[in-house]
Amino acid sequence: MKKRYDADKNLRDNFILIGGKPVRAAPVYFTLGANENMKTWKENPAVIRIPVSEVDLDTVSFTYGDSFAVFNPKLNTGEEWWNKVYFYNDILKLIEKYGYPEDPVYDMKNRIFPKEKNINDYLKYIEAHVWCDKALNKVKKGENYA
Repeated sequence: MKKRYDADKNLRDNFILIGGKPVRAAPVYFTLGANENMKTWKENPAVIRIPVSEVDLDTVSFTYGDSFAVFNPKLNTGEEWWNKVYFYNDILKLIEKYGYPEDPVYDMKNRIFPKEKNINDYLKYIEAHVWCDKALNKVKKGENYA
């Protein structure tokens, strides 16, 4: 748990440094867009879709890849996204420039992983960190987004 708490604090501190306005002490984690491989993480996964228009973008940060990987100095190969968090418009520019991160096929439930390198060494998706409960509360109340 200490690693998770430290990671949350690091994300929050870095988001504040670029002008972000987090409300929560720790984010709620999402991905930007669907990630098929995540469906293998749990027995009965659910998908929550929150339109970007429903979120105060000053309270959402993004990493180009899983934040544990992005802030792991052992994995840093020098590209511009290492050790950084981004605002929505900035992550879109990065996606336009590089595409989505490499996400090999794997199956977490059945422990089937790529042979080339450890699954945790892949960036896998664009991670979104929601630092405010406003849009999340709508989901908790059972309200649907059109």
